[in-house]
Amino acid sequence: MNIDKRYQRNINLLILNLFFQGFILGWVVIQVLFFQNLNLNFSQISIIFLVLSLTILICEIPTGILTDFHGRKKSIIIYGVFMVIVTFMYTLSSNFYSLLFVVAFHGLGVSFVSGTISSFLYESLKKLNRKSEYKKYISKAHLFFAIASIITGFTIPIIFKYNSHYPFYIGTFFAILLLITSFFLFEEVKVIKKNKSFEKSFIKKI
Repeated sequence: MNIDKRYQRNINLLILNLFFQGFILGWVVIQVLFFQNLNLNFSQISIIFLVLSLTILICEIPTGILTDFHGRKKSIIIYGVFMVIVTFMYTLSSNFYSLLFVVAFHGLGVSFVSGTISSFLYESLKKLNRKSEYKKYISKAHLFFAIASIITGFTIPIIFKYNSHYPFYIGTFFAILLLITSFFLFEEVKVIKKNKSFEKSFIKKI
């Protein structure tokens, strides 16, 4: 397969990955109910969401550096691995402290993919000399994500009534699909010379 076809395949796979993300995050609509089922109070639930947000915020810069050095494909694969583990770990959590660990792990995984898919899509179009089509394809990707979110928004609460763990199993299934498709993404290997002075100055900023 020539390089142009590989980059064209990237576009389709990245849109598909965003579609899968909509299903992976389907359990979000019942997250509070799930926490309440574990007898967590309002303060504990608030702390859990705070830990998730802070972890994403803190980890975005270092994971962004790793993405720059090791590539977007690897970051998406790492995200897929994290989501497979995280969605399953939620079903094993039975108390506040175990959930704190899970959401921190969840936040770390999310930080690897924050902005990665959109930038990967842009880069693939750039390689095909089709940068002007970026808005068209990113809109299409967001549409697929929205469709998946709408589907889960209607179905997950119903599924949750039958079994509180089923929504997470569905998330695990789609996380596995995302992980598998991510291995078929194409990214040219770039040899990047590490600038130690740059790394030191960046670490100071962190």
